[in-house]
Amino acid sequence: MSNQQPKQREKTRVELVDHPSREDLQALWGIVKDDPTTYGNFTDRFPTTWKDFYRMLSGPHSYCWLAVERGEMVGANWLHDWGNWGTPDSAWMACYRVPHARGAYGFVSAARLVHTAAKQLGVHHLFCASRHTNKLAYRMSDRLGYYRVALFPKWAYFEGELDDVWVYSLRPDDHTMLLVQALMRSASQVQLQEVG
Repeated sequence: MSNQQPKQREKTRVELVDHPSREDLQALWGIVKDDPTTYGNFTDRFPTTWKDFYRMLSGPHSYCWLAVERGEMVGANWLHDWGNWGTPDSAWMACYRVPHARGAYGFVSAARLVHTAAKQLGVHHLFCASRHTNKLAYRMSDRLGYYRVALFPKWAYFEGELDDVWVYSLRPDDHTMLLVQALMRSASQVQLQEVG
């Protein structure tokens, strides 16, 4: 019989890098573009070039933070559609975790840091969406305290086909605002995709 203790996951401190440099974002892009899960987990409108990726993260309706553990970039969180849908203090949250860090300790603490940072920026209504087949994303949304509001049918194009997403609100009293914005975002995304 072995006297060895089972290995415990080492807890690490996650830090956010506010206003990541162009070089940091380019390093992130190098991972995102080669990740086979990007296509399919993000909508077909997700950038396919470095230039478009940089434009998305540095635009006036976006804000990005890198998640760093022990000096190594392990992911990013970003606001998008900030104030786009008639509510200046609302935004949608996106998250990306590098493949080797998925499921690792620190994801929840990084997202909570982002929630606090977003509030300090004046964002009081946070929403997110995940493709219904992306089980890791919707499990994490549940763990982060988002309220799963609805399964929205044919919300956007994924892998060339209209597909369903779960839509979430961080605050329970934001359900109506979320559904209104989800409807507007869906109509916009579908129209842009179909126009080309």
